[in-house]
Amino acid sequence: MKKKKMKTLALVILLSVLLMQGCGSKADPGPSAGAAAEPALNAETAETAETAETGDGDVTDDPEADERKELEEYFLGDFEKADDGSTLSIAEKGDGTFRVDISIFRLCNLENGEGTFRNHVMTFDMDDPNGESMTGRIFRDSDNSLIIEITDSTWNYLPVGERLEGFVRKSGAGASSEEEERPIGVYDSGMGGLIVLETLVDEFPGEDFVFIADNAHVPYGTKSSEQIEGYNLALSEYLMEEQDVKAICIACNTASANSKELDKIIKVPLIKAIGPTAAAASEEIDPDRNNILILATNLTTSMGVYEDELDQYYSDVPHEYYSVATQNFVTMVEEGRYGTEESLEEVRETLKDYLDKDIDKIVLGCTHFPKLAPELSTLFPDAELYSAGPAMASLLRAELGEDGLNENEQEGSITLITTGDLEPFIEQTSWFKYADQADYMELDLDDPDLNHEEEYELQPAA
Repeated sequence: MKKKKMKTLALVILLSVLLMQGCGSKADPGPSAGAAAEPALNAETAETAETAETGDGDVTDDPEADERKELEEYFLGDFEKADDGSTLSIAEKGDGTFRVDISIFRLCNLENGEGTFRNHVMTFDMDDPNGESMTGRIFRDSDNSLIIEITDSTWNYLPVGERLEGFVRKSGAGASSEEEERPIGVYDSGMGGLIVLETLVDEFPGEDFVFIADNAHVPYGTKSSEQIEGYNLALSEYLMEEQDVKAICIACNTASANSKELDKIIKVPLIKAIGPTAAAASEEIDPDRNNILILATNLTTSMGVYEDELDQYYSDVPHEYYSVATQNFVTMVEEGRYGTEESLEEVRETLKDYLDKDIDKIVLGCTHFPKLAPELSTLFPDAELYSAGPAMASLLRAELGEDGLNENEQEGSITLITTGDLEPFIEQTSWFKYADQADYMELDLDDPDLNHEEEYELQPAA
């Protein structure tokens, strides 16, 4: 009997030694067999491991219960880096694993990582913005803040060994009042986005909005994809850095269709025009006939993005898409030529080949086009019209959640910014429902002080 007790004691001591050596031993190769050896845990974490094994401190006789207590106290929840606003979220999935979401300030959102918790360390695996696997671990620092360390990565922005330190738990549940009070950014190539903005202000009257009309580069529909990507990056970075927005709405279909780079770097909710509009046009689908007229700019039409989006809903039923490049409609709206007999005739001439196609739905694939709704309804009286504003408002509410919205009764502010000349902009926006309560500004996106021209190689309008 004495020999059995001696063997048991020896085994406990051996296990204690192995655990205090950290997770880099051969018995625990870490989240990636091909990754470099992991550095030792910090002193506080090592001390915590030793305390749990020796029985010192506030622990129980149940190691699993002790580890569970540590998990709940220090790892589960929402965390933030005070120095730059990066965030970390760890939540239980119910199957013994954890969801890990990381938002790195001004760089990217890394979502849907899968984590496991063992030996006082949360290890995780997630896709980087290029779709490649990236692994890391999360552990406590000496002040009980959390450290994220990358252990395997091919992504240059977060290489192996990169450490993100200082994540502390957010106080309280939900968004802070400071978060609620940050403005919402909206931009378009020109005036059309103001139609979307009207809908957003109607839906969220307590919010502050910052709208940019990129009049210096309008129209987007005749530019290259590379140019549009540059404008997107410059406008979004200005809204994040200078206006500190909590969400960005791209109220321009052409910009939405050419915004892949934004998905990699924007950390706030990003609401694009195309997906929500296509979804709205697909809420009611006829099992026998769906003749859909798609009106968009030259670039959006050539990319076929609306057909791709609509195919998610219509591929299994009879359907016909009539996609028409109506770049001239943008010019009509920008110049205020709508709501007249002359504008009706111009729209009729542009769409004369589709008047006998029994059109059921018209997708307004440019945020300028709702201004021509009366003309379109006259020519296609049986067709339903679908535009971006209401669909984007619904998605914005879902993305921000009730805690992220400012629902107070006080009227929010509206700032209208143009990258062109201010005086013509003020005159051209007189139709905007909230023009009287708006503040107006002029912005030079090509100003070297904003570092946009060099970084994004902005190309001037042709």
